[in-house]
Amino acid sequence: MNITPDRVLTAYAAVARELDLPDLEAAQLAIEREDLSSPEALAAWLDRMSPRSGWMVCQSSHWLMLGPDERPDADAGTWIEGEFQCEDGSAASFSHLGGGCWRALRFVEGEGEDCLVGRFMVRGTRGAPGRLLYRRYWNMEGGAPRVRACTFRGFEEARK
Repeated sequence: MNITPDRVLTAYAAVARELDLPDLEAAQLAIEREDLSSPEALAAWLDRMSPRSGWMVCQSSHWLMLGPDERPDADAGTWIEGEFQCEDGSAASFSHLGGGCWRALRFVEGEGEDCLVGRFMVRGTRGAPGRLLYRRYWNMEGGAPRVRACTFRGFEEARK
């Protein structure tokens, strides 16, 4: 049997209605990768991404970006990893590879390879203003959906 994105969407829609699952839809996703070799290059990359919200794990702390001009204090230490929602609608993330190197990724929806996308939320901790919102992208490699990427899409406002 040939499993196509349309067949997956049709089957998922029936199950999602029954179980009250989030929607799954067709999309496109482009992933741009940069390898960075200094803290200064990483800071410049983050400035180019124009993040409006996000989170970061630093050597000495966890840090939340709740506004576009916020950055960790200099005493936070090495930036280890982070995820951001950007002003242009893209998403970005980075991870420390060791040896003073980082891998930085930018995710652009509406360009690139065909995929399926759905949303999910993760419980916020350490002062987050609500749950963390994500989008999960699936490729149809080998005839079955496989996760291609998950991107941070902001914070859900805390319920009062």
